Amino acid sequence: DYLWVPLSNRSSFILDFNLACASSLSRDVAAAMPMVGGLIGLFAGSPLFDLVGPRRVVLCTEALLVLSALAGAFCHSYPFFLALRFLQGAGVFVNVNGCYVLVVHYIPARYRALMSGICL
Repeated sequence: DYLWVPLSNRSSFILDFNLACASSLSRDVAAAMPMVGGLIGLFAGSPLFDLVGPRRVVLCTEALLVLSALAGAFCHSYPFFLALRFLQGAGVFVNVNGCYVLVVHYIPARYRALMSGICL
């Protein structure tokens, strides 16, 4: 085990949430949370494309990303930080999927394969 000693008494994200070497599991959970959010977001967001349309879903996920990023700047607890990371992951995955659907939908048929390859 390593002993991590801060160089100053300033506050930082690592110090506030105790994510130093002793709490490596907390760091791993925080790093994995966007992937979990993306997985669940894709399963929840894909039916929304058919229900309300991909353009509305993309606009809503953009708003979700902006709000969760702004809320993350003022985050004061680790569970709230994890929830925001989950929402950011869900928003990014649903947004990328929705943008791909929009590109494929609006591009003429002769350019569709080219644009699909560029988007992926």
